[in-house]
Amino acid sequence: MGAHGAILELPLWGVFLVTIGLSLAALEAGLVLGRRRRKQAEGEPAEDVGALVGAMLGLLGFVLAITFGTQLSRFDSLKQLELEEAASIHTTWLQADMLPSPYREHVKELLKDYVDIRIEKVRDRQIRQAIEISQELQDEIWAEAIAGTEQGSDAFPKELFMESLTEMVKLHERRVTVGVHQGMPLAFWLALILLTVMTMAVTGYHGGVSGSSGSLVRLLTVVAFALLVMLIADLNRPGQGLLRVRQLPLIDIQSRMAE
Repeated sequence: MGAHGAILELPLWGVFLVTIGLSLAALEAGLVLGRRRRKQAEGEPAEDVGALVGAMLGLLGFVLAITFGTQLSRFDSLKQLELEEAASIHTTWLQADMLPSPYREHVKELLKDYVDIRIEKVRDRQIRQAIEISQELQDEIWAEAIAGTEQGSDAFPKELFMESLTEMVKLHERRVTVGVHQGMPLAFWLALILLTVMTMAVTGYHGGVSGSSGSLVRLLTVVAFALLVMLIADLNRPGQGLLRVRQLPLIDIQSRMAE
């Protein structure tokens, strides 16, 4: 598994602990270097790195805020796409009544399975399986729709039905693209980790040089940043962590199909 895959597969508590571990290690290394520098420079004016610490913390906070905002926007896009996809599935389900028998019954049964599988697999956090089975069902529905439209009468509005089915497939592909393939790039993750480590190291160095004993404040800062990184990681893998797109539109369509 590559580095990107390792980051994506790391559980959220693992992301939290790794972030805290790296940050505390950087803090401790900075403290050791700062204390050593302080001993070497006895009698000399203490280094003033407070401004640098403030700048580094501000930069890290800014990057985390931008990253969080980007991932939250992606999460909101997924919720909107789910609503649109549920509407397209329902429209396709209703228009399937215009197909001749037995294609009508078969297509509606496949659409029902399509919704059931999506709800069940996503609820169980089996996103990859949901995508694979959904694509297989799409192929079956498409084949039945082609056969049904060829057998229909001249009055059958086949273009209308096929347009609805095409829209359903397109919305599914858009959800997969946004939800699975548009996560944070590995380079961005590495830059975020490196910036966090550098900031904590500079913060520790400042504490060592100045002789500060604010260990509790530094610990709280580390925990706060680790929580935010964990939240970003959660938003980066929708459907698999604590923050999940609710499937109420699909559940509503499932209820209508059952009726």
